This record gives sequence, C-alpha cells and structure tokens, in this order.
Amino acid sequence: MGTEHPHTTWGTSHRWHLLPLIAVVFPLIAWFVLVGVPAISEGERIGAPLPDSKTSPLTGAQDPRRVPATGLMGRVIWSGGLPPGPVGTLVDLPPADYRYVPLFRDDVSDVRIARLLWSIVEGRFGEPLGEELDGCGPAAAEFAIYLAGRSLAESRNLPGARATWHALLAMPPADRVWRSTWAAFMIGRSYQFDDPAEAIRWFRRTRELAAEGFADSLGLANSSIGWEACAELDLHHHPRAIRLYLEHKAAGDPTSVESLGFASRWALRVPMEMLVEYARDPVMRPVITDSAESLIDNYPLEYAKPTRDRWRLALVLADAAQAQR
Repeated sequence: MGTEHPHTTWGTSHRWHLLPLIAVVFPLIAWFVLVGVPAISEGERIGAPLPDSKTSPLTGAQDPRRVPATGLMGRVIWSGGLPPGPVGTLVDLPPADYRYVPLFRDDVSDVRIARLLWSIVEGRFGEPLGEELDGCGPAAAEFAIYLAGRSLAESRNLPGARATWHALLAMPPADRVWRSTWAAFMIGRSYQFDDPAEAIRWFRRTRELAAEGFADSLGLANSSIGWEACAELDLHHHPRAIRLYLEHKAAGDPTSVESLGFASRWALRVPMEMLVEYARDPVMRPVITDSAESLIDNYPLEYAKPTRDRWRLALVLADAAQAQR
C-alpha cells in the first residue's frame, strides 16, 4: 500500500494507558459536536421521531423489529434524519442503525472528529487542528487508503480501487474504525452493473460492518438496502427486490417510493404464469396493484390499459386457484 501507519512508532504502553481518558471524554465531546449542535439548528426541519408503533404500516405485521442504533460510532457520528422505522419485517437484516441521513456529508466530516479526538489524546485540545489528514493520528492511514481507492475509481481503474479497499478491510479492526463501511459499500457499487450478485454480497457486508459498530456517518446501511434491491431487480428477482424496497421505505428513504413503482412495472412484464404467482404473494400483490392501477394516469393508454387489465386477470386467476384449494 505504501502508506506507513502513523502509530507504528508510538509506544504500545503509552497508547493503551490513555484509553480510560478516551472512553470518558469521547462520548461527551463527539455527541455535542456532531449531534447536539446540529440538532439545535436542524430540529425543526428533521421533525419528530417516528412513533413506536406495534404494527408495520407496510404489511400489517404485528410487533415489527425496530432495529436500534448499535455501537458508539453509530450513535454519535450521525447528524440528522429520522430514527429507524420498523425495518427487518420482510427481509432478515442485521441489527444496524438504518436511519436515513438526509443531510449532505462530505469526506472530511469524519476527519474533523478524528482530529478532535486525537488532539484530546495528545493534550492539544483547543489548539488549531490543522487541515485535511493532519493531526488524525492512527486514523490518517485508513483515510488515506480509502481516498486512494476513490481516486482510482474516479479514473475508472475499478480493479485497482477494489484492491485498495480490500487492503483497507484487511487491516486490524481498530485501525479501520472510520472507513470500513465506506470501503465495503464502494466495492459493492463498483460491481453494480458488471456483477450484481457480487454487489449484493458487499452491500450485505456493509450492513454487517455497521451492525458491528463501525462508523456510518453517511447512512450507508440504509443506502445499501436500496442498491441491493436494484441489483436484485437486475437479476430479475422481483419478489426480493420489492421486499427490499419496502424495507428501504420503512427506513425512511424517500427515493424508495419511486423505486417501488419502477420495480412493479418490471414485474408486470413477466409471463402470465409467474404473474399469477406474484398476485398470490401477499407482499407483492398490493404493491403491484397500486402501480398497475395508476398506469392510466401516467402512461400512454395503449400501454397502460393492456398492462393493467393483464394484472387484473392475474388477480382473478390467483383468487380462483386459491378458492379451489
């Protein structure tokens, strides 16, 4: 990788005896800087937390699992958005923080808090923290490696970018607290159009890393659900894609509504035998019905009416088959 870890020359005993100090000061400072202050200015726009409903608004299922924020990083690095909705009712998801993050976050947001923490460790709190990666301590290495991978991706060298991000993920967990979820997510995105199955594997890995407590300031656990659904749709796995988009909607991502309509229109193209199976699916049926019935208002009649009527026929056939059982 050619990047020397800044902490390789730092004495082990000197490093570890400061852990109690970090454990006490880190939550207080980080919470105030990244959660308390933004919450004051963003409170009205963000809105009130979601109610603790016992019924999923999507499926009517009782007692949905409300996935909590897990890990210290997951709680203090977020700077806006709503708490997680009742996710995990349709698709098995690890217990990560799935809140949608609507605020724009650039690549230096985490760098700032890393510099702040390192200034506390070195007794420089209140002093100028420097620019870019200066003053980040051990975290500078993972930031630099991630950015090197991104630079390679922007130059369309995807194999090189993947190799760089894989190298980051091969580092000891303590040395990649800030960019593990980012690296996994970007590996998934790099495979989005060339290998959807591999993209799916890395989007799932992104959520696993977030559930393990690695920093997720951009809400990549949430985003990975929608991008996995897109990959499933490319593989013509309509039931899985629609379920994932419903989970994405439950987690608060506003793009999921349009995505559900798109996925439903693709599902309407399958042969009649499969369409009848979709009509018998209790999750897919209301979603596709809503999409099919709205076609008349949004698409040319020569396409909308036959497509809608074909779905109506599938509903009749599905109900008839169920009645014969």
